[in-house]
Amino acid sequence: MDCLGDWSGFNRLAANSARSIIPASSGLKVLADGIDSAQKHIENDIISHIQKGIPFAKSLLPDRRDPWTGRLINDVNSPILKVFNALSPNKISDGNEPWRIKLREIGYKGMSKITKDSSGSYEYTPKQLSLIEQYIGEQEPWRDLERILNNPAHAKDIETVIQYRRTGKSNSSDTIEIDIQDMPFMRKINAMIREKQKIAERRLILENPDVAENIIDQRRVNARMREGRIEEAIRIRDENTKRQLLEYGGSR
Repeated sequence: MDCLGDWSGFNRLAANSARSIIPASSGLKVLADGIDSAQKHIENDIISHIQKGIPFAKSLLPDRRDPWTGRLINDVNSPILKVFNALSPNKISDGNEPWRIKLREIGYKGMSKITKDSSGSYEYTPKQLSLIEQYIGEQEPWRDLERILNNPAHAKDIETVIQYRRTGKSNSSDTIEIDIQDMPFMRKINAMIREKQKIAERRLILENPDVAENIIDQRRVNARMREGRIEEAIRIRDENTKRQLLEYGGSR
């Protein structure tokens, strides 16, 4: 693991080791889940991983919400879903709505893109992502999704994708990759979600002006790196960090 790598696995391991020396830590986690059973967004640090297993402290973490409906993601009553959400970065809600079942059958993955702003430059903080999920969900994108999935023009393509996925070949390691996410109906779903994300993003920026500054600075850093001007990129980053500390004490 290098300094630019993903430390989330290490932080989870360190947090589990720390919890093991806390008396009755397993009982505390059960109690924490009983008080607040919603899935949480976790900062990539050891403290947040420990916090999610402590009663009341867990409630201070930002909630994960289902962007399709805006509801809290709660998998406490579904062991299978709990395992899936533990392994997948794209948490899903329990539910047997026809559109949700169809989403699982076609293997839609587009919601993973909303972890970054609509330009793809800036990665939201956990608090910001929770709000984006809520604001998208409040627009009820599942209604537009239903119209796309039920459009007769897409019926044949959707059924073909479902049958193809059932063969297991969609997960093969062939040299030539077939990406079902490129299908026309998939791109329509993505375009619909992208528009709703832009609306949610405008609301987030209106309520939190610093988000706009962060997005602009991240784009500037990306541009400088593509130009090979790493010193300038570091300067922009450091100035942004200093501004965050002065204005918000490092809390975003």
